[in-house]
Amino acid sequence: MTGLLHLAQSEPVGSPPIADRLRRYGRDTVGVEWNVVRCGVFRPARPGVQRRGHPVEGLTLWGESLQWECLEEPDYRDLFLLVLIHTLWVRASCPSDRWVTFRATDGARAMGHRSVGGSQRTRVVRALVRLKGVVIFSLLRHPNGTVERVAWSLIDAFGVTPAGIRVRLSQEQARIVMANGFTFLHSPTLIALQRRSSVAARLWLFWEAEDLRDGFAYRMTRTVPFKPTERSTTLASLLGIGDSNLSRTRTTILKAAQLVTQVDTRYTAILSRTKEGHQVLRVQRMRGTGKRRLPPGHMASYGRANDVRPPAREVALHRESIDHANVGRLSLIELLEGADLKPELAQAFRGHRRT
Repeated sequence: MTGLLHLAQSEPVGSPPIADRLRRYGRDTVGVEWNVVRCGVFRPARPGVQRRGHPVEGLTLWGESLQWECLEEPDYRDLFLLVLIHTLWVRASCPSDRWVTFRATDGARAMGHRSVGGSQRTRVVRALVRLKGVVIFSLLRHPNGTVERVAWSLIDAFGVTPAGIRVRLSQEQARIVMANGFTFLHSPTLIALQRRSSVAARLWLFWEAEDLRDGFAYRMTRTVPFKPTERSTTLASLLGIGDSNLSRTRTTILKAAQLVTQVDTRYTAILSRTKEGHQVLRVQRMRGTGKRRLPPGHMASYGRANDVRPPAREVALHRESIDHANVGRLSLIELLEGADLKPELAQAFRGHRRT
């Protein structure tokens, strides 16, 4: 069984409301603190990269610049491990000492490693070393709406014992989670995305923390001007993929967005243009009841923690994205090649290829 799917814990008397909610939603539901999931400090895995913190252009949190320092830059899999750590702590009714214990196997699987063996403990320990070395200086938002600019960390300590790996959550993270600053996630959906694309899984985690019921137009790269808002971070900055090669960056983001909409049909992602003619990716999470399209072997049950809504449209990219794809046209064609398009979209796509 995967570490994210089955996190059985006893239910102590007098547990906090956030713990009661998580248990009520069932074992398919996990979660993560809502500030960290919006931070762009996690990068695609690049073993051995040493990156000292400095202001990152285009990277913000809650509308203000984010600065960070680290011994070794954390990657997406480290964030996936944080999901396990936060979930275990909440399921244990948020113990005041902030310690959680888990098996190395569960940690490795939570990170997205499909085959685990003798190196699993090393992988998890290396991830914890990276998490322990991160210090972020930014705004922190609390569930009551207040914000504070502080230096905060992800974990305070960790150790390896015969009983498993022990991790102590940082005080800042624990305080916000206890106050319901917790993003609930559907574990089978996260695992399905991890197995197909770590970029798509990271993007989905971010969107799950956002209020997208009415949709929002995200800038993909820094080439698109913007007015300062709480969502001014570009998707390229958030994902840590850089935007020196604009065509490749857009292709990476579009492919990840397409995969998210295929696996989690609550989402639509439309490539469109602003009034000034700049390309943006408009994302919306629809309401109602729906099912995730999970590969065979995954549990297809729907976590009640998520929005309930009717099935989303089959096609993630709208005709508008085809008509307006003047920049990176070949990237969009590559993205749509072989997609299961509705007749009217397929006709528009064929016409676009001939131009």
